[in-house]
Amino acid sequence: MDNLKLAKASSYVCYNPKDPVILRLDQTGDGSLEPITVPERFHQVQLSFPEMIAFKYKTRGEESRDENAIYEEPLNKPWISVTYKEYYQMCRRTARAFIFLGLESTHAVGIIGFNSPEWFYSNFGAIFAGGISTGIYTTNDPDSCLHILNDCVVDIIVVENRLQLLKILKIQDELPSLKAIIQYKGSLKQEAGEYRFKIYSWYDFIKLSSKVNDDELDKIINTLRANMCCTLLYTSGTTGTPKGVMISHDNITWTARQVAKMIKYRVCEEILLSYLPLGHVAAQIVDIYLLMDTANTLYFAHPDVYKGTIVKYLQQVRPTLFVGVPRVYEKIAEKMQEIHHRMTGAKKVITDWARIIGSDGSIALMKGKPLPCFSCLAKVLVFNKVRKALGLDRCTYFVSTGAALSHQTLTYLNSFNIPVMEVYGLNECSGPCTINHPGPGHNWAGSAGLPLIGTHVRISSHYDEFPGELCMSGRNVFMGYINKEKETNEAFNKDGWFKTGDYGKLERTETGGPFVFIKGRIRELIILSGGESVVPDDIENAIKEELKDFISNVMIVGNKKRFLAVLLAIKTEMDEANKPTDIFTPLAKAWLDSVLSPNNNITTLNVLLKSKPVELDNAIQNAINKVNEKHCEKSVYIQKWVFVPRDFSLAGGELGPTLKLRRPVVLKRYSQIIDFIYQDGNTTRSSKSISKRSS
Repeated sequence: MDNLKLAKASSYVCYNPKDPVILRLDQTGDGSLEPITVPERFHQVQLSFPEMIAFKYKTRGEESRDENAIYEEPLNKPWISVTYKEYYQMCRRTARAFIFLGLESTHAVGIIGFNSPEWFYSNFGAIFAGGISTGIYTTNDPDSCLHILNDCVVDIIVVENRLQLLKILKIQDELPSLKAIIQYKGSLKQEAGEYRFKIYSWYDFIKLSSKVNDDELDKIINTLRANMCCTLLYTSGTTGTPKGVMISHDNITWTARQVAKMIKYRVCEEILLSYLPLGHVAAQIVDIYLLMDTANTLYFAHPDVYKGTIVKYLQQVRPTLFVGVPRVYEKIAEKMQEIHHRMTGAKKVITDWARIIGSDGSIALMKGKPLPCFSCLAKVLVFNKVRKALGLDRCTYFVSTGAALSHQTLTYLNSFNIPVMEVYGLNECSGPCTINHPGPGHNWAGSAGLPLIGTHVRISSHYDEFPGELCMSGRNVFMGYINKEKETNEAFNKDGWFKTGDYGKLERTETGGPFVFIKGRIRELIILSGGESVVPDDIENAIKEELKDFISNVMIVGNKKRFLAVLLAIKTEMDEANKPTDIFTPLAKAWLDSVLSPNNNITTLNVLLKSKPVELDNAIQNAINKVNEKHCEKSVYIQKWVFVPRDFSLAGGELGPTLKLRRPVVLKRYSQIIDFIYQDGNTTRSSKSISKRSS
């Protein structure tokens, strides 16, 4: 292939996907590495490791008769392997088929589906063909899909199954540039009506590649430049309309190299389970690009992984790296706690003893000090067994990303020698901004980690209205928001640093640093009517920690009000569609029984909200009082609290695709309850009457 050079550019940012940008190159060091395009890097890797296994996936089970259901895939079905040479060649075939269907330069291929080989092929195929890959969350409704697909000028859409296909068909008349739809799972049924575009099965689509030769594809690949856009990552919309974040070839290839270097990700030795939604930047940079850059092996989970089978997949795959959002780690910790609570006798005594050793050991490792006495014995008796039961016995690096992990979950897992380390990232920074990773001086619990090697971080108090905003500069910083000049310009300060929108600080610890500490989103800052400012995240996490067995989600309210109040969501079981039910989780029920009595008649959330006893009122209020004393100034004490009638969930819309709290949705949904909280001027009125209102 030709040596790929940079396209001429006049600015570090753009809002038109056709425009290249000036790269933020440093004179020396990691920021000065030679730029390279995605196709060229992939070409190098597959030449070096053609027979290395790139990924494995399960053979497909029988499709359900219900067209909206996920087909069943028994865990005992065999894995099918794909080598890097086969992977690369299939990406080229996909690109040639896209070219035949009329994919235009810098137009988009939209991909909506669960993680699969076809998702990866479509992603690289779009980039190879000179288009832009655009991932869409499977949970998006038709209107959300429409906004994204029109925003990026979509030529072709790749859907997983009929359920996703029907979403697109509902909005087809509003997609003027659409030329084809490809469905890669399930039988393709003949649709009634006539369309200006064609609908293909994956098999029929791939056959189209024979109509375009390799020379034609190579001509397109050789026109690509490292400072051109190749991928769009849409923001989750937790604070507004999703924006398309334009990511360049260099953003991807440089960031992947730096992550691999920083975490010492070994070539051809690592194993990963792919299950996080690929519309999210963390899944893309780790599952797709870090994997490709280091020639490692990935296993695809099945969509039912979100219904509680993740441990079964982990037991089969036994990954060396595990990446999860905080809610995944919370669920793992909850299951461990349920088992722990049922223990009796010598087994419980040994486990509790080992947890003390584990907690002290995690602190020792973080500080680079010798492990406590009997650490090896605790490992043999307890820790190794726990890890094996979870399928994490080979895992050397546990990553939490997407939001802050609660202190109580972090410390609980640490006590079992599962040292979860937080990574802070944004779409606009091609994924990771700061990283905690194993080793003294590289990890500090509660921090967001150290800046990615080759990037620059500072806390700005000069160019921004709100002092303390974390700002970034480096080759991981995005090109701009597609078709949004105003928003693109507003995202950078006067000297070109990207404003993350997060309130943060830099601090040195006893092991080194400076480590980055994130205090919360500036847009989520609550300003009381008296002018007091409150960052809700820390207070919310403190409440969750005080009520860890009973409360699942917490949201502080009170913007422009006289005082703070809090919405509390009680832990309940999820149904088959991942919607919250009325049934308490075992931990929640056990906690409730301890507050009341084991023989109480409260068996469901609905009954609780109707009859909430005084003992529960007092227990909740005592917890709120503790949080007020520890975490709040008296002027911003939480003065009222209320239970909401169901837990927050992805299916319910209160949580985004990465399980972040969607505050505007919660405020709108529970506006009547919130209005009731503030309608009485007496701020000391009993919260009992408020809680009953929520039912």
